[in-house]
Amino acid sequence: MPKASKKEKNAGLQNREKQNNNHPTVKPIKLMSYLITMGSREGDIVLDPFCGSGTTLLAARFLGRKFIGIDIEEKYYEIAHERLKNVSGRLPKPEPLASGKIQRLSDFKSFELQSQGGPILNGSVLSKLPAIIGKILNNPSTVPTEIDGFKITGHKKQNLEQKKEPDNVQDWADKGINISRGCSNDCRYCYAREESVRRHGNTVENWPKEELNPKIISKGWRISSKRLMFPSTHDITPGTYDACETVLKKLLKAGNKLLVVSKPRPDLIEKLCDAIAPYKSQVMFRFTITAMDNNVLGFWEPNAPPYEDRKKALVVVKEKGFRNSVSIEPMLDSPNVGDLIEDLRPHTTDCMWVGPMKMVKKRVVNDSPQVEKEIVKIISDQTHVKLLPIYMKYKDDPMIKWKGHYRKLLRKLRVEIPPQKDDWRDRVPE
Repeated sequence: MPKASKKEKNAGLQNREKQNNNHPTVKPIKLMSYLITMGSREGDIVLDPFCGSGTTLLAARFLGRKFIGIDIEEKYYEIAHERLKNVSGRLPKPEPLASGKIQRLSDFKSFELQSQGGPILNGSVLSKLPAIIGKILNNPSTVPTEIDGFKITGHKKQNLEQKKEPDNVQDWADKGINISRGCSNDCRYCYAREESVRRHGNTVENWPKEELNPKIISKGWRISSKRLMFPSTHDITPGTYDACETVLKKLLKAGNKLLVVSKPRPDLIEKLCDAIAPYKSQVMFRFTITAMDNNVLGFWEPNAPPYEDRKKALVVVKEKGFRNSVSIEPMLDSPNVGDLIEDLRPHTTDCMWVGPMKMVKKRVVNDSPQVEKEIVKIISDQTHVKLLPIYMKYKDDPMIKWKGHYRKLLRKLRVEIPPQKDDWRDRVPE
């Protein structure tokens, strides 16, 4: 990461007699922001007992954290105080990584150090190895890099790009369309909530409030060649239903085929089926049904419908002549997922996607002993060893599909599941 620019270091110091930040080791805000994000959540307190000119504290403020800064040098305290007093704003979005560029040591199978018959491996060579490996990481090449009479070569893992699994959305769609910032179901593991808090300045407390986006609701739509999913970051709830129906009608009238995804409420789904009945040949419903046990559902998905309602919605859609499918992701009750599959099978016309919970500790707010207990349980229930018997039981079942994280975990046991990109449009009749 590049060093802090002069402009960044001196921002906010215009009113000082000495307008420059003369601290000898000013860190870039982007670097400290990354570290803060990795180690804290919005509202937490960040302590920097050697805060220097205050970069860590600025990053904490930008990311919605509280902070305490301490420094032994009064002159640096004064610089930090001026920067904090005068600099405000939000952090820019990080730029995407260059396609195909190797960024991690784990992308390499090994590094080979070859002697040219002369010097021994001494301290001088060892001290330079991290810099040499860094160059190889940023500029992968099969050509050895020479260092003091030695040659070092990085051996890249085979088919690196092929091994990378798509994320949850990419399995099913090329584009997600959403009309709400927030979701009243307020699922504890929600990836969209975590991302909204981390990247877009939202808060955990505000997420259930469902702020509708009038620009998306009033927008006109054209037909797209992409696989479209609606919605992808929230559900169809009483608070969003009218807007969802409006946008769905526009998308379907334009000729699009749609994957409609939600934790379903049967009354809303029946109403929606009647509203879009002329377009039933363009729609595939995919309902998230993650467990049969309502105690489990009530903990992880506190405001979402109970199991019986979700199953009823699946039945309603089938009776109305629409195609339907199921998402059992995340499996909230892995030991009983077989019973869930068999109970839903008679009412499912297309397929069921099975997947574990991703990034549990990152996405779930651990704020009580009960939450801690449930986190431990869900992690222990979805280890690759425990996922294997489920896969072996259903691996030849044409109705069962495996989400990317499931495939990734089973690779630890050398079980290769082919990529399962779902072009459900081919299975929606013309």
